[in-house]
Amino acid sequence: MCAQHGRLLIGEILNTIEIKLSEKGCSSKWSTVRKDLSTHMRTTVIMSDKDGGIHHIRVSSSPEQIHRKIYELLDIKDSLKKIHLKL
Repeated sequence: MCAQHGRLLIGEILNTIEIKLSEKGCSSKWSTVRKDLSTHMRTTVIMSDKDGGIHHIRVSSSPEQIHRKIYELLDIKDSLKKIHLKL
C-alpha cells in the first residue's frame, strides 16, 4: 500500500509542475522538463584534511539558459547552492 501512495504523490507533484508551467505560458510536459534539466549536474567531492576530518562538498555546474528558464518558471531561487559538511 505504501508504494501506491508514493506513486500517487509523485503523480500529484508532476501534475503540479506541469500546471505551474502552463500557468506561465509553457506547455512542456514533465518528460521534456526532465530531459532539459538532466544536463544540469551536481557533484560531491569527499576528502579528508590533515586533522582526520572528512569533508563532503556538493557543488553544481553553472546552469545553462534552458535550466535558468525552467527554474524561473517554477519560482526556484538558487536551489543548488554549494553545501560543505565536515564530519
